[in-house]
Amino acid sequence: MVKALKRDEVAMIGWSGDAILTDLLTETPILIRGSVSRSYNHSDFQVRSELEKDKMLRVAGGSWNWGVRPGVLDLKDNLIACSFHCYPHSIPVASGAHNIVSPVLTRENSKGPDGKWKLGSHFCLHYIDSLALRPGGSNKFYRDMNAAVHEAMRLVSEEYVGGIDMGIMDEIRKLDGLQTATESDVAALLGYMLRNSEPQGAVSEEFKKAVSTGVTDGIDPGMPLVRWQGAVMASRAGRLNPSGN
Repeated sequence: MVKALKRDEVAMIGWSGDAILTDLLTETPILIRGSVSRSYNHSDFQVRSELEKDKMLRVAGGSWNWGVRPGVLDLKDNLIACSFHCYPHSIPVASGAHNIVSPVLTRENSKGPDGKWKLGSHFCLHYIDSLALRPGGSNKFYRDMNAAVHEAMRLVSEEYVGGIDMGIMDEIRKLDGLQTATESDVAALLGYMLRNSEPQGAVSEEFKKAVSTGVTDGIDPGMPLVRWQGAVMASRAGRLNPSGN
């Protein structure tokens, strides 16, 4: 199960070494090396080898860029929703990792006269609360990175096979006609079932009332909520029905 863990929760797991970062838009796994620190709002990482560098460059579309991407970090058997970009910059951050640029840049010469980063050696990975932890507040890049973490959670809820418990996958395969189904087939079926399943019985009327009063839009009724969505819906319900009746 993929989770939107906060930086401190990732720090409790501990990251100082290798992990697998999967780009959700291309479903490309990349072996990386990095770390997490409670004194920094996001993590820096490098690719592990020349082969992984080539994979990262393909994910970037053939040229290094700052475009943000939704991802999943596989760290010590924990799957963590995250976002990252594809522009290596500044200095190396991990021993034993692959340096994109040689010789190594220093902090003093890693930015040009225009204040923009030159090509360097590491990438950035953001967590669900990296925006909130940023010293000095928000900027567009951080907002985009934060939105990509939420996009990662949406993608894993609907499509990403790695976000489906394999025990559930095996049980679904036992259904008539699904013994030979691929993981992608089962994932697509689960996504369809979640998006289209509606509440039954007495709770059905409560759901219809919630839709009619604007608590929820009623779209994809079976899909799971992330915490911010649940908080917004609870807030709406309180404003629309303050007496609780």
